[in-house]
Amino acid sequence: MRLGGELRRRARAPRHSGDLGRAGHRVALVHRYEGARYAIYHLDLYRLDRPAELTNLGWDDIAASHSIVLVEWPERGAGRIPPDAVPIDLEYDPLDPDRRLLLAG
Repeated sequence: MRLGGELRRRARAPRHSGDLGRAGHRVALVHRYEGARYAIYHLDLYRLDRPAELTNLGWDDIAASHSIVLVEWPERGAGRIPPDAVPIDLEYDPLDPDRRLLLAG
């Protein structure tokens, strides 16, 4: 699944390459959770500079696993994200600021 939308864009701070190395400012780009039937991977590609960096995240193993894979900022993965991935957009409801919209498919 490819995650996108207005909520994603508003939740991000400016990009800083130094964030990855400073103590107290470490950022995990891959999270793995154990689901009842499948492992669930959440990848945040925001800090990737090029698609080749997916290899360092274990992308080939993750993509080949029988897991649910959620990818934020899929455009940073360019051609490495399968074309049949289901797009999911999270948006604010313009008529109700407390309401969020989930658009899938």
